[in-house]
Amino acid sequence: MKTIDARGLSCPEPVVLTRNALRDEAELEVLVDSPAPRENVSRFAAMRFRGLCQKAGWEVELMPVPRSLSSSCGTCASYVPGTEGALLPAGAREDELELVAQAKDDGFEVLWRHEG
Repeated sequence: MKTIDARGLSCPEPVVLTRNALRDEAELEVLVDSPAPRENVSRFAAMRFRGLCQKAGWEVELMPVPRSLSSSCGTCASYVPGTEGALLPAGAREDELELVAQAKDDGFEVLWRHEG
């Protein structure tokens, strides 16, 4: 796994380094040292995932991560899979996601969680 050390860098450098590294790497760790770059890298990943959903013809919208799923700030994608039984659109990599949850009347059911 490649590590991108973006500590001390201001935006948009951490996002640009992340985007460029994802062209060649299957797995990536990005180190940042302040909230703004962390949120921007998270938002970039969510936007990338949204694009994959749109390309697959799936309904998708970006939203803040619900606090009942994670205490960390960030952006998530709310989507409706267009393929029966599929959790992720083509091109999505499991190592880029923290979890997949399904909305229920009384909250969320976690369907998959990254174990890495």
